[in-house]
Amino acid sequence: MRHATFEHGVLFVETITDWRPGRRLAFSIRADTAHLPPTTLDEHVTVGGPYFDVLEGVYEIEPVAPGRVILHLASTHRLSTRFNAYSGLWTDFIMRDVQEYILEIVKRRCETPLAG
Repeated sequence: MRHATFEHGVLFVETITDWRPGRRLAFSIRADTAHLPPTTLDEHVTVGGPYFDVLEGVYEIEPVAPGRVILHLASTHRLSTRFNAYSGLWTDFIMRDVQEYILEIVKRRCETPLAG
C-alpha cells in the first residue's frame, strides 16, 4: 500500500493488485476524500466525488535495448455526468497530462546519480 500526496492535500491510497518485479505494477486507487479540503476542487471534478473518480493504475516496463527501458503509465477512471462525451475529452486530456508529469518525476529520479 502506498499513500500518494499531490498538491492541495489531494491524497490517494493505492493498493497493489498485481506485481511482477521488473515488469509490471498494478494498483487500485482510492481518493481519501475525508481529508480533502472542500475548497480544493470544484465539486464536478473532485476525485472520488459523484462525477469523477480514478479507479486503478498500472506501470509497465518495456525493455528497448540493453540497459534502456520505457516506463508506461496507464489508469482507469470513472466519469458520471450527463455530458460524458464532452467531459471525457477534458478528463482524458487532464489525466494524460498528470501521467506525463508523474513519469517525468520518475525519470528524473531514476537518472539522477546518487550522491556519495
